[in-house]
Amino acid sequence: MARILVIDDEPVMQRLVARALPEDDVVVRGDARDALAMLVRGEKFDLILTDLNMPGMGGREFHQAVAVMQPATAALIVFMTGGAVAESDEEFLAGFAGRVLQKPVQIGQLRSLVRSALQR
Repeated sequence: MARILVIDDEPVMQRLVARALPEDDVVVRGDARDALAMLVRGEKFDLILTDLNMPGMGGREFHQAVAVMQPATAALIVFMTGGAVAESDEEFLAGFAGRVLQKPVQIGQLRSLVRSALQR
C-alpha cells in the first residue's frame, strides 16, 4: 500500500482520486500551502498528485517550493491539469514526461500512471 497525497481545490477531483485508489492510503488537501506544511512537519508520501492551477499556491509553485526544500520529494510529484494552460505552463510541464495527467481524469489512466510512478 502506497501513501499518496492528492492536492486539488475541487472536491469532486479529491473524491474521484481517493475512490479510484482504494488499495492506497490517500491523503487529500484542497490547498497546496497546507500540503507543503505537511511536508515541512516531516510527513512522508510515496507519490504526490497535484492540480496545476489552484487559487493561492498552484502546483507549479508547490513543486518549486518542494524542490528547494526536499529535492527527492519533488521527484514524486505528478501534475493534473484541465487543458488550457499558459504557454509558460506548457513549457514547464514538458519537463515532466510521464508525470502529467489530463483532466477530465480517466480512472484507468490514473491507476496506470500511479502504478508506473510508484515503480520508479
